[in-house]
Amino acid sequence: MSPALKRFAALSVIPCLALSGCVSDKAEPAPPPAPESSPAPETCVPAQPETGLHPQAAEFLRRQPAELAARQMEAIREARNGNPAALAPWRLTEEPLLPEGVKILNLEYESEAGPRALRLFLPESAAETPRAAVLYLHGGGWVLGSIQRCSSFCAELALKTGAAVAAPDYRLAPEAPWPAALDDVLAAYNYLTTNADDYNIDPDRLVLAGDSAGGQLAATAALKEFETTEEKPAGLILFYPVVTLEPDSRESWKRCGKGFNLDADLMEEFNAAYVPDPAQRKEPLVSPLNAAPESFPPVLLVTAEYDILRDQATDFAAGLRKAGVPVRVRRYRGAVHGFITFPGLEIFFRQGVEDAASFLDGLGR
Repeated sequence: MSPALKRFAALSVIPCLALSGCVSDKAEPAPPPAPESSPAPETCVPAQPETGLHPQAAEFLRRQPAELAARQMEAIREARNGNPAALAPWRLTEEPLLPEGVKILNLEYESEAGPRALRLFLPESAAETPRAAVLYLHGGGWVLGSIQRCSSFCAELALKTGAAVAAPDYRLAPEAPWPAALDDVLAAYNYLTTNADDYNIDPDRLVLAGDSAGGQLAATAALKEFETTEEKPAGLILFYPVVTLEPDSRESWKRCGKGFNLDADLMEEFNAAYVPDPAQRKEPLVSPLNAAPESFPPVLLVTAEYDILRDQATDFAAGLRKAGVPVRVRRYRGAVHGFITFPGLEIFFRQGVEDAASFLDGLGR
């Protein structure tokens, strides 16, 4: 076992101590409650209310526009029927305010569809040796989302760890269905490894990461890279990832299917837009839950208690653990889907930065 893996293995069994920033006020009850399944020994839960939504999550949901999911579903259906302009209002994203101490390079990488944007976040402090790097893939159901949506997290992670963090602009469905986004991610990954010296990056410490659909892209890109080259990225950081596009009847899907920021019906529309052919959704490069788990590198997997994707991700982690893949699982009590990119969920965002930084440190950044 390499020194990096030894450090990670040791880290994964240390009892998790809650960060002081995760201690909160009394929670508001959340109808219906999502029951906590029995955590595996490695599962670490930050200090959150024992039951119910965290107050930040409750307030975030209260502020959501009425019928938001229904309107997004209608726009996706219009786009699938030949009117992609229907999605334009949902794809507009303002530039966030970023922390001081991070510089941004706006680059381009070449995909099979032509040049694509890639935003590279670098700490302003010089690195004496090549940096670790993270290729971060935004969420949005492969239909929405943008580099801007994940820029705050990328900048904070770069500042916290000293790593280079890159966010690629990949093609979106339904205009560009599977495997277009995956192909773009692989092209961005190849760009970073090929040009590592130009940005003082250590290609042997390149981690794939993402949230939601971006987590699915990170996992499938790691799988495809292993199938093609028999090499793996240094690790995977997955926040509430989609790991299967097949029908889901798990408890969290049923309990949290409506009203917790990612409705089950909307997720099914995303799935149909990205992979129109249901027969293809069982493919491991679509549903990494169906892949051979030993194909993956060490994984940090973070789930939210009130999220339809919680239990499929937990099953993914169980398969990794059974195959001997180092995996660290974190479930955030009282959290809802989307805390990495949506404003108003700061306590979970900050915990996510801390956990990602700890994971990188365990790999030897």
